[in-house]
Amino acid sequence: MCSKSKIKYLIFSFSLLLICIGVLFFSILSMKWFYNLSFRLWNETDYNMEQLDLIAKQFAKYFSFRTNSLQVEIDGMGIFSNQAIIHMKDVRDVVFIALMLLVILIGLAIFMFVLIYKERTKYNIYKQLLKSGVIAVIVMIIFC
Repeated sequence: MCSKSKIKYLIFSFSLLLICIGVLFFSILSMKWFYNLSFRLWNETDYNMEQLDLIAKQFAKYFSFRTNSLQVEIDGMGIFSNQAIIHMKDVRDVVFIALMLLVILIGLAIFMFVLIYKERTKYNIYKQLLKSGVIAVIVMIIFC
């Protein structure tokens, strides 16, 4: 296999790996259990578990772009300061940029797949997909 083909396979494999990591990252960000787990591990507040569950639900909605407000009212009062809300808006903007980069990466992977497929080399693309998948699963196991 020529070096150009190897580079295409390498880019394709690496992009698949990053896509798997990105999908895992964005999935975790939008799941309430992640925030509940964090609250249970590092709970240094006076809120009870029901209130923390409400806060976790709002975080999950906020980072999955289903709501524009992070503010949670408990006993008729907002719990986050304006500074915290502004900070979390900045964090959400970074998450949005990362999501757009993931979309671009998916496009790159599709483009590389098409280039590899058009080449029709003797190299079995399914073997490469299998290798990429195994590597992605190993990385997900390590990060989970």
